[in-house]
Amino acid sequence: MVWIPAVFILNGLIAVLLALLFGLRLFRSLKPLAKGIEDMAQKRPVELSTRGLLGHLAEGINKTSAQLTKQETALCKRDNARTTWIAGVSHDIRTPLSIVMGYASQLEEDLELPQPKREQAGIIRRQSERIKALVSDLNLASKLEYDMQPIRRNTISLAALLRQIVVDFLNSGLSDSYSIDTAINENAQNSMVNGDEELLRRAVSNLIANSIRHNPNGCAIKITLEKDCGNYSLTVSDNGVGFASDILEKLNRPKSAAQLENHGLGLTIVRQIIKAHGGTTAFRNLPEGGCTASLCLPVCAADEN
Repeated sequence: MVWIPAVFILNGLIAVLLALLFGLRLFRSLKPLAKGIEDMAQKRPVELSTRGLLGHLAEGINKTSAQLTKQETALCKRDNARTTWIAGVSHDIRTPLSIVMGYASQLEEDLELPQPKREQAGIIRRQSERIKALVSDLNLASKLEYDMQPIRRNTISLAALLRQIVVDFLNSGLSDSYSIDTAINENAQNSMVNGDEELLRRAVSNLIANSIRHNPNGCAIKITLEKDCGNYSLTVSDNGVGFASDILEKLNRPKSAAQLENHGLGLTIVRQIIKAHGGTTAFRNLPEGGCTASLCLPVCAADEN
């Protein structure tokens, strides 16, 4: 009977050995599956061998990868077609619009025309300029949305850029009912950011223009800049009518530019530009009246030193 314990021990050793072999085989089968799932997460096509212990699972991953690749290709084609169409339409509109603006400008300056007719020509010119700006905004928003707008990065003095933007607005014939002030904190006087100067100029200009457009009776606009925790905080505030509550929620949680109504395109571009520079945007109403837009931009690496 001495051999019975030996048999049990032998069986136990064989069971452990089989478990180790099975576990090793399972591990080897799982390793390519894990790699395949990781590739799918990175939007890379996956084609795993369907032989082996987990062949049915590998087959399912292959089918899922093929479907995702097909969907991604279709989405890219759709987005490219949309962007190309918008760019084409924008180009086709700008050419005849420039002709309309030219003729309207000539009529507006023609002293032989009665004053009412010259005023009407001025209205045509100004509205044509507005349409041209909207077409340009639509084209830019489309390119930013699909990462097709080149970002020409340079080291930029943010404080100097803000001062120049304010000067440009004040020298553009702005009504006396509007005022624009800047308050640049001492720690941001030498502020440097790595970004596209023209796009950043566009973002800040859109915010100032938004305050002017939605406060036809005038308002006081204030631009502040300070450095805080490795970021620059740039705010554009006014003491005007502020945002309606439904618009404010859509500004901070946008699903599409169309939902933002007449606030939409300009502020959509602001958000897209700041996002492309690794920053964030936030909009809120002020307790004392008016509203503020806060832009957060990362500090340039050279400036951190």
